[in-house]
Amino acid sequence: MSMNEDRAAALRRDLEALMESESCIRSLLLATPDGRCIQAIMPEMENRNKIAAMASSILAVAEKMAEFEGTGSCRQLLIEGTDGFATLRRISKSLVLVLTLDRTGNLGFLSHFTRQCEKIVISHIKAKA
Repeated sequence: MSMNEDRAAALRRDLEALMESESCIRSLLLATPDGRCIQAIMPEMENRNKIAAMASSILAVAEKMAEFEGTGSCRQLLIEGTDGFATLRRISKSLVLVLTLDRTGNLGFLSHFTRQCEKIVISHIKAKA
């Protein structure tokens, strides 16, 4: 994904505005499938590269499992933890979205919010420079 600084800043503003509208969202991260962080909005920014790398590894395993099980390519992975939820969603061949939310949210909300974020990212990617 190639995006100039102005477009990257506009994308960040739109994602931050969406996140601010929902108090249960903890973090949002965009990464390449090979684990490079593109954009991160999270409380502990020093973890962004580690999260991007882990997302890459987890998604690679999920893709192999989906292939092995015959379910097609892995589009999204949901994680339910004791303190919240996370999702990894492949937006395109070159982008993965990672979202986390606390226990005040639920899986239905996470799915809806993930699609909203995906639409915003895609609209910025498609926008003319």
